Amino acid sequence: MERSLYLIRHAETSEKRPGETDLQRTLTPKGIQDALDLQKFVSAKQIKIDVLLHSPAKRTTQTASILNKALSTELIEEKIIYTGSAVELIDKITRLPSSATSVAIVGHNPTISWLAAELCVEQTPAFAPCSVVGLTFYLASWKEIKPKSGKLILIKNP
Repeated sequence: MERSLYLIRHAETSEKRPGETDLQRTLTPKGIQDALDLQKFVSAKQIKIDVLLHSPAKRTTQTASILNKALSTELIEEKIIYTGSAVELIDKITRLPSSATSVAIVGHNPTISWLAAELCVEQTPAFAPCSVVGLTFYLASWKEIKPKSGKLILIKNP
């Protein structure tokens, strides 16, 4: 069965302000516009997502929420996307339900770039804020995902 995985770096964010934690940083006006542009792109391409995972950071939550206006899918906050390594994210992917054939992850650099490089057969580009890489896999379930098994099907930079 064909399965799709879309890896998205959160949109542009503000610098950390005094007294603000990294988790509290929000999108800049440009970041909001880039996320809205991504939402329009997803709609135009008729990309369907069964599950949209994002970290607990405000900037990924904002990016995922804006994107989800085009998707109307299940949003799931996952701490491991903020704290984990590419290997830990692959482990999370292996535990996705088989019913989810198309999944998106809104995360952070450098981990989201490392995850793309780890999973993709082809070389993947650097992830600017609000960039997306789409990969396709032929798997009976997500449990079968392996490094260098994804075929690059989409690259979108803001």
